[in-house]
Amino acid sequence: MLFSNSEDGPVFNSSVFRSCASSGAFEKKHNSATCKRYTPRYSALPSHGTDEAAVRKIQAWYRRRKLRHKFEDFLYKPPAKKHQTQIKILYANTGGGHYASAVSLEAAFRKHYQDKVDVTAVDFMQHAGWPLNEVSWYKSLVDSSLYKFVYDLTTHDDFADTHMFQFSWYWTQDKVCEFVNSSRVDVFISVHPLIHHYILSALEAWEDPPLVVTVVTDLASAHPSWFAPKVSMLFVPTDHLAKMGQKLGIDKTKINVCGLPLREGFWYPEKLLSKPDARQKLNLEVKPGMAVVLVMGGGDGFGDLLGLAKALESKLTNNQLGKMVVICGSNTDLKSNLEHETWCATNHTEFIPRILGFVPNIHEYMCASDCLVTKAGPGSIAEGMSVGLPMLLTFKVPGL
Repeated sequence: MLFSNSEDGPVFNSSVFRSCASSGAFEKKHNSATCKRYTPRYSALPSHGTDEAAVRKIQAWYRRRKLRHKFEDFLYKPPAKKHQTQIKILYANTGGGHYASAVSLEAAFRKHYQDKVDVTAVDFMQHAGWPLNEVSWYKSLVDSSLYKFVYDLTTHDDFADTHMFQFSWYWTQDKVCEFVNSSRVDVFISVHPLIHHYILSALEAWEDPPLVVTVVTDLASAHPSWFAPKVSMLFVPTDHLAKMGQKLGIDKTKINVCGLPLREGFWYPEKLLSKPDARQKLNLEVKPGMAVVLVMGGGDGFGDLLGLAKALESKLTNNQLGKMVVICGSNTDLKSNLEHETWCATNHTEFIPRILGFVPNIHEYMCASDCLVTKAGPGSIAEGMSVGLPMLLTFKVPGL
């Protein structure tokens, strides 16, 4: 061997060195692709004179080469990236409640786990293809008596066995499988009663599928489609729904009772503003003895919210009871209609309603109000309860 190892570097065998030099072996090049960057050509070895001088030069070259390798490793090899748990929260844009729950969960993951997770809220229906991506039919269905008929028709112990699911799966399976295969996630979280059925069906052939978790966003009652026995975990808001999940075949160890997802502003009750402070911040101060009434109808405005707002404003103004605030969410048509409405309070500026679209600080408006008038949406009810706000529920989805 040309070198043998020692603590100070290689021990040089001069006789072997002279033999190799005379035979031209040092002109041979290394062909290993894996070592190409780090292994210099043998012709780069220092020239030699006497045996002792050659040993010192080669030992010095060896030490420099070793240091250069360490520097190149630092320079060319980026630090190993920490594994982030990949999470997709799947919602359907069929009402403000599902989207609000998805955004709440996304914010909670980011706050509590920071760079340990990569979490995204996704409108699943837009990736599922026809007929699921045609969400306009949902509002028409809810506003008609057909919703109760469809609700009862699909009340089955396993929604995946219903004709409705089998029909929709026939048309959407290619798109759903494409979405699942391209997602590359560790966990799918569904906040809608139908989505997990499509995800589970798409994952049937997988040897090591990602986790599929369902977060039930209904409060007191729930459609059986929320409960799929094959899910990895199930989160429900009440003990009643936990028992319903067990009855429908979900293992008890998978079920967790944890309430409903709330928007970030409601997470810390001790940080909520008092009523006077909230009114001052929002410029909603009214005369002593008068009330602030908050009206919400959800992002899609189910029910006759326009007629309700007109009737309520008339009562509040004519009896000098207080001021109305209407939050329309993403319903731009409703907001526009309300802004162009002729109100009874036209000549009484202190009673003129405040019309708002989407607001990020809805917790502050709830803190400033004396009463919440809204449809029976689980999220709004839970948030109103969390601040101790009296509620008047005006509308519920037929069949529920």
